[in-house]
Amino acid sequence: MTHIRDLLSHPLVLRSAWIRTDAWYRSGNLAPQPELSQWRLHPERELRTLAAELRAGDWRPTPWMQVPYPKKGACLRHYVLPTVKDQVAFMAHMVLLGPLLDCQLMNFAFGNRWYRPIFWDRRRRNPQWVLHPYPFLSRKAYLPYPRSHGLFRRVAHWTVARMTDAPLEDEDHAGPVRHPKDYARDSLPPWVRKKWWIDPASEHPQAYWAALDIQLAYPSVRTDRLVAELTKMALASVPVTSLVKGYPAVALDLLEKPEQRRVLAESLGAAVKAIRVNSGVISPGTWQPRHALPSLQPDSGDLGLPTGLAISGILLNVALHSADRFILNHLASTEGDRRGAIVRFSDDMYVMSRSVAGVLDLVEAVWSGLAGGGGARLAEGRSESNLYLNFTKIRPLAVREAVGAFLEERGGQSGKDARQVGCESLNRPTSSSAGTLVEWWSHAQAADERDDELGKLRTSLERTAVSSRDIGPFVTTLVRRLSEIGGDTLLERFGHGAEDRLDRTSAAVNAASRCNVVT
Repeated sequence: MTHIRDLLSHPLVLRSAWIRTDAWYRSGNLAPQPELSQWRLHPERELRTLAAELRAGDWRPTPWMQVPYPKKGACLRHYVLPTVKDQVAFMAHMVLLGPLLDCQLMNFAFGNRWYRPIFWDRRRRNPQWVLHPYPFLSRKAYLPYPRSHGLFRRVAHWTVARMTDAPLEDEDHAGPVRHPKDYARDSLPPWVRKKWWIDPASEHPQAYWAALDIQLAYPSVRTDRLVAELTKMALASVPVTSLVKGYPAVALDLLEKPEQRRVLAESLGAAVKAIRVNSGVISPGTWQPRHALPSLQPDSGDLGLPTGLAISGILLNVALHSADRFILNHLASTEGDRRGAIVRFSDDMYVMSRSVAGVLDLVEAVWSGLAGGGGARLAEGRSESNLYLNFTKIRPLAVREAVGAFLEERGGQSGKDARQVGCESLNRPTSSSAGTLVEWWSHAQAADERDDELGKLRTSLERTAVSSRDIGPFVTTLVRRLSEIGGDTLLERFGHGAEDRLDRTSAAVNAASRCNVVT
């Protein structure tokens, strides 16, 4: 009987993992030398060595070096440099599990999606884009950024157009343009179609929006919760045979068995939990912003998902899957002017609604979903999952100010104070006052005639509305924001002034260490 160890060490599985890993390095990711050169010169020798370790159950990830990757906020990104052997071993797990996980992700989640070819099927009466099965032999681990970002942008565009009753054109001056009807119904979220939106109360409906970001998303992931979600998704009923293409018969045989998928998920989870970094190379607190909401352990224990591990992207999607389900259920339960939508690209999210109250309600729902769902409240500032919104990155500014005012009333630190001490987030509230963000806003609207500040805030929020005439500028905002993410290449990380940024980071950390700030 074939064992999971035999499957992971199968020559074809390891060859597929190496091809994807090598292509991942060639796309501009930092690689350890001279090890990578040795792999490229003698891949069969290196694969045989790894196969022997996997078959015997002796493989464990070795301690990885942390790389100084400067970012804003007087800290370093949580970036590590795994060995090539470890990358290939992790990738072998995902070659087998990737299709089973990716097919269950929500259709409003973009970024770091497992690679799957797509083609324009002209054989249909109404031609459509159709997805091919997930290929076994592919140089791509993930969907190319232009493709995933392009669909993210289109879905956001179509959603706002539906909200504002703007027409969706089939053609423009350059020829045919993509339209929701060009895709299978289940491949796009329901809010790109008219049926999701009730008839607007206004003759000229508007869309309100907010951009949200998860603070320190990758290192904040709690691996015990990740493994639980990974195992749950691995056990889900999926049509394995029709989902993949070119997989060896022995792989299909094992992947058809839920118990074997569970063992494979547990093997991957144990490997993630075993990740460690070399201590003493970089000061432990340097990469962690002061006043970070998540509880982080940079030296030992739960390290979350290190940036630099090739499969961390899809594992983050797995970690966020339960939050996505919670948010979708919340959206399906809302009615009237609070009906809304969401699109997510990795850890960046856009929520949209036809009212200010609807957007604020979605901010609270996203918080609840990230924090563990159910009774999690923004006013309490606690998260069982260790995932928190980064309040100072909320856009537009008016929404951030509304959230800041709400938190200040409950003992949280203002956004202005947070920026003065070089933080990237507000402190969690110190009060456990009841009430939600949208309930607070309802009371604030009634009081704004007597409070000039609240009146100004309401006016600012109203001005963030997007009408049918403003869709172009709104989509341009998405393109610019996501293009900055996609352009974060190796050159941007470690070239063009990175040394100066490191100097500034070091100076800021030294200055911050002299401050007496209560966290």
